Amino acid sequence: MNGTLLLKRLLPGLLPLLVFIVADELYGTEAGLAVAVSFGLLQLAY
Repeated sequence: MNGTLLLKRLLPGLLPLLVFIVADELYGTEAGLAVAVSFGLLQLAY
């Protein structure tokens, strides 16, 4: 399995973590958690 295919398969699961890291740096931990959980729920609903 090449790296690109592996990244494409892992990206949906890693997106909430990446969103949390960005939101945590910008707005703080509580806001980061809220944004990441909301993003994850939106992903689940889609």
